[in-house]
Amino acid sequence: LEFAALGFVNFPSGIGINIMNETINASLGWSEKDLPKQKLTIVTDTLQADGHFALTHFVALFAKAHQQVCFVGLDQTFIHYFSVLRKFSINLKTLASEGKFHYINAISNPYSWTEDVFSESSNPMAAALQSIANAAPFRIDKTASDPLKKLYDMISRQISNAEAKGDAICIVLDCLNYLFDSLSSNQVLDFVQAVKSRIESSATQSTAVALVHSDSIEAVDLRSLLHFSDLSVIVAGFKTGSFKDIDGQVQLIMRYPAAPP
Repeated sequence: LEFAALGFVNFPSGIGINIMNETINASLGWSEKDLPKQKLTIVTDTLQADGHFALTHFVALFAKAHQQVCFVGLDQTFIHYFSVLRKFSINLKTLASEGKFHYINAISNPYSWTEDVFSESSNPMAAALQSIANAAPFRIDKTASDPLKKLYDMISRQISNAEAKGDAICIVLDCLNYLFDSLSSNQVLDFVQAVKSRIESSATQSTAVALVHSDSIEAVDLRSLLHFSDLSVIVAGFKTGSFKDIDGQVQLIMRYPAAPP
């Protein structure tokens, strides 16, 4: 296999994220009419430079193309992403009602104390968002021989549903560190490979993107994830320090099949 570094993009703060996303699309040839052909994208970040913006970029790209998104929440809550994407004119509540957005709630005991409040709330919006957030719960059963099979089946079902409608679908995994902290490395890596294989077998132009915090994962596991990926998005701070209005830089590394001898 061969790799090609497509260069660096500065990682700005605030509204500059829009400009950076446009630059990434231009570098990779992505658009609403030409969605990512890479089957698995691994996004790595650090405490110094947050990579969650890349996940919202994938959601926005597929949403604007009127395709589907299956979001597996392992880190940030659904409410967080609902708020962030509203800034980019993406309404997850509307997308969910149209069958274009599906949320798998894999956060351990997610704000259970709020469930009664929301269900009895006079605020219809709050109740609707809570309904979306808890529509498809998932909990890791460490006693199971394959604790991630149920999660894989939930994802595969959404891919099949999208295929039946002729839609592409983007599987978003936010983020893998929780799985590595809870299970063995082999179990998590096998799960990632299984999701990639399911995407590769899809009849539509679908993709998967997963975030991993590189400074809180074993180096060997990070190397394995990057090896599996078709595209690596490396989000990092500057070694020489910070700059005004620029939080860091993004490196894009594409993986190509080796040319035959």
